[in-house]
Amino acid sequence: MMMRDPRELGIGVVYSPRLARVLDLDLVDVLEVEPQMFWRATGDPDDPIAIDDAQFSTLRALPQHKLVHSVTLPVGNSQPHDPRALACLRRNIDVLDAPYVSEHLSFNAFDHGSERLWAGFFLPPLQDRQAVAIAATRIDEMRGAVGVPVAFETGVNYLRPRPDELSDGAFIRQVAEAADCGILLDLHNLLTNERNGRASARAVFAEIPADRVWEIHLGGGMPYRGYWLDSHSSHIDDALHTMTREIVDACPNLRAIIFEIMDQYVGEPAREALQGDVRRMRTLWTERGRPTRINLRALPERQTEAPDPGTALRRANTLGALAVGRAPRDPDPALTDDPAVALYADLVASMREGVLYEALPFLVRLLLLSIGPPATMQLITAFHAALPPEQFGADEARHFLVYVRQQALDVRYLDEVLAFAEALLALDGTCETRRVRFTCDPLALLQALQERRPPGDLPPQDVEVEVGADGLLRLAGDAIADVA
Repeated sequence: MMMRDPRELGIGVVYSPRLARVLDLDLVDVLEVEPQMFWRATGDPDDPIAIDDAQFSTLRALPQHKLVHSVTLPVGNSQPHDPRALACLRRNIDVLDAPYVSEHLSFNAFDHGSERLWAGFFLPPLQDRQAVAIAATRIDEMRGAVGVPVAFETGVNYLRPRPDELSDGAFIRQVAEAADCGILLDLHNLLTNERNGRASARAVFAEIPADRVWEIHLGGGMPYRGYWLDSHSSHIDDALHTMTREIVDACPNLRAIIFEIMDQYVGEPAREALQGDVRRMRTLWTERGRPTRINLRALPERQTEAPDPGTALRRANTLGALAVGRAPRDPDPALTDDPAVALYADLVASMREGVLYEALPFLVRLLLLSIGPPATMQLITAFHAALPPEQFGADEARHFLVYVRQQALDVRYLDEVLAFAEALLALDGTCETRRVRFTCDPLALLQALQERRPPGDLPPQDVEVEVGADGLLRLAGDAIADVA
């Protein structure tokens, strides 16, 4: 009989407030928290991050075990992380009493000449020994800063395999061994790579040290432009479930199986499917211990010569620049004919567009209704070309407000909506209020935009309202509308 790790936690989900409203959390043992969901940019260079401590106190009080899954400090970044961000991460880990922290074996920042730019997306590093050393350094840095063990998540890679790279499994193994850390085995990521022409997920698993697998992620994806995307947009399919059944038995130190899905795909119609995912994970967890064989030998490492010390950085800087629509300063020619580069650029643009829709809904709706969808998209595309992504969505939104003001658009009520959006961004996470002046009935204007209909010609008024972070509009101290 296989001995169980006494530190086992069970099955769980990546937490979000929306998911908690749809899924009965009593069905799961673990809540995995992405802490940066509850961080916000302050705009203060000396103290750039504010934490929603009330949200973490609420999470701490929930009865489930807590895990912390960082989503902005990937271990593939070549430069050290901001120690202030690592200090915030440690605070979150301490509050939630998480036994370890996980991060992605990817990069999201790169050098562009003398600038350090954000990619706005997780990108795959070149899988050579230099990248192994970089990842091991970042993991050691994180472990020292946060005070708990670290596991890295196996990533998605839409690029074609290169002959000068380590195989996918060898890269994972070498990072884990060099860093002496755990592995968060995202099986949907591996299945995505397989479906897009990289190594089979089972072959990758055959190459990695299974005793270092502490956690498994499951999720769903969708087809897009000839690729299978790891979009966290659907549920556990049969192929993923079958493969997971084969693999869980071979991981003696497995502590948790976690399902992840993006908020926009969580809603009342998804309740039954979410419960089905939980039931499938519960079966996977409780039926471990049956004999399982993975009948694959480890593949030989393709890389036999020591890599050029600059190859991994050159590839990262090239891919990062192309993904954010910039011309690389020292391009890696191996990327020029890989069609996945255009896919990454598309995904980065879509991510940035989604940030604007989420952070500035009234402004985006006003633009769509006033100048039309094609002109609005042209405006957003031009903004992306003018400015690279920001680390925090709020900073991206603030820059877009400035950019829209500079365009001198002939849009009725634009000034009011810009001022209102600016106030909400400034107030996020605070207990303060801001005053915004309207030249029309603010309730009529904002309700029209909420309902996605043109506001028309509203009777002129000179009205000053007080806006709170709670989304309430107040006039003379009395709340007149809730627009949160």
